[in-house]
Amino acid sequence: FNLGQKTITDDNVNVESKQNDKLKRIAELERNAQMQQNLLLTLDWNLPDLALSEIFQRYDGVKYSIHAKLFEKAILEENLESFVDLFLDREFVLHRYLNSENFIYLFNQAKDKDFFTITSI
Repeated sequence: FNLGQKTITDDNVNVESKQNDKLKRIAELERNAQMQQNLLLTLDWNLPDLALSEIFQRYDGVKYSIHAKLFEKAILEENLESFVDLFLDREFVLHRYLNSENFIYLFNQAKDKDFFTITSI
């Protein structure tokens, strides 16, 4: 295909396509890192409403998986139960995460052991 002075070949298209795919993946990784950082801040500030409105609803069409460390923080810190609910509503896959080793670790590390006692009853 001849476009003015420049000839476009299948090889050029393939290279550009691969570069575009790479740029899209980099942008997705950067967006996910920013979302994780923002979620961490809302956890630190205990503002689940802000996490819902400014992170999850703003990026509603974006596929994002909750990192296990964020989920652990929500369980281990006091008064963050609403984040646990929020993460579960956002499809955190509990059965993949919560094996017996993780459960014992969480129970031993929890600042609010009543959370596990009340939740388990």
